[in-house]
Amino acid sequence: MPRFFLIIFSLFLVFSVSAQTAPSSAESADPIGQYLSARSISSYESSLPRYYFSGETWNERAFELVSSAQNYILIDSFLVNAHPVNQKILDALREKAEAGVRVYIIFDSSSYFTYMPDFVSYLPTPVKFFSGTKVNVAEYNPINGTKLFALPQLLNRDHRKFWIIDGHTVALGGMNLNYYSMKESSSLGNIDTFVEVQSPPAIQQLIRSFVETWNLCSPMPLNVNSFTSNQPSISHYQPETRLWLFDQDLHGRSEVNALFDSFFNSAQRELWMIQGYTFTTPELLKKIRKAASRGVAVNVLLSTNSFREVYELASNYCILDLIRAGANVFMFDDPGKAFLHYKLFLADRVAAAFGSPNFNFRSQYLSREIAIVFNDERVGRAAYENLETLLAHSRPVTQDEAERYRGFKYFIAYMEMLFGG
Repeated sequence: MPRFFLIIFSLFLVFSVSAQTAPSSAESADPIGQYLSARSISSYESSLPRYYFSGETWNERAFELVSSAQNYILIDSFLVNAHPVNQKILDALREKAEAGVRVYIIFDSSSYFTYMPDFVSYLPTPVKFFSGTKVNVAEYNPINGTKLFALPQLLNRDHRKFWIIDGHTVALGGMNLNYYSMKESSSLGNIDTFVEVQSPPAIQQLIRSFVETWNLCSPMPLNVNSFTSNQPSISHYQPETRLWLFDQDLHGRSEVNALFDSFFNSAQRELWMIQGYTFTTPELLKKIRKAASRGVAVNVLLSTNSFREVYELASNYCILDLIRAGANVFMFDDPGKAFLHYKLFLADRVAAAFGSPNFNFRSQYLSREIAIVFNDERVGRAAYENLETLLAHSRPVTQDEAERYRGFKYFIAYMEMLFGG
């Protein structure tokens, strides 16, 4: 589709949806647990999470989890590509499948368009890598030319990243199974996070979601009843906290919008957002404005060093709007030139959301997304301690600087990223 028509379509869709949904952010603040319960967001007992704040640590843990699997492995990942950095995991998945462990991987069709930092080389998708093996692979909503005439269908992407091992462990967050997520941050990798929990009822809900998605994408249907919890592996499980699970399926309300509102409406003193892909709309700015008007310090942490300039141009274009809405904007610049891909919402250093949603229209309404929320001081403290390590390499962005990002090339990048980011 020519760029001009894409921009016109973007303007129409964003402003029409904003006009219809903006009132949701006008509700009065209340504790986040009450807010989520009132909106029928599912809550489950859970272990405290284990945190992986880098691709290196998650790479090692992912290999351990795959190696420990006895029954099945379910992986839903937006981007999956083969590269030496994740070769050990991919080989372990293949070996487990050969040994009789059921391995199923859902990847989004966007994986075909992921290239290396040289902007030339493309990496193999799991369809090619696992061809001829016992690893089962399904592609979500294949991108093809016919869908250019049905743009909303083309924009339906599965942006989630979650792993389920034998029904006793789930890990999720912002990391893909690809080069940028798994590579060391000092070597053009992303800085990102995954969290791992034991929560049998939440895992059962995600198993149902995985199977439903698989059955939409594959001619080989699965039966959800064949994926039960491996009881010996969870005999040590003791609930220590609660989590709220957001799993946006695009068939009803926007759960991501409810996630955003729960933090903006419940924060009393301080709200932090680590959101490198912040592409604002009038509705999203209204959420910030409402919270700031109540005296909440709304802080947005963006990032330099994106492997594609268009992402930075688009985010930078929005900084002036963020500041005018009442937000404090900070720019992270990693000494090793890593991009901050991590997505975090943190309210009052207590309530924390980890997952895949970006603070933009696409995550709000066009993509399948996943997140979990904890309203627990122990989790909030761990998240804030990690945030402090990032702030050590961050600086505030002034309004004068933000005004320099309002040129034409920034605007064009912003319009492209409303749907593409």
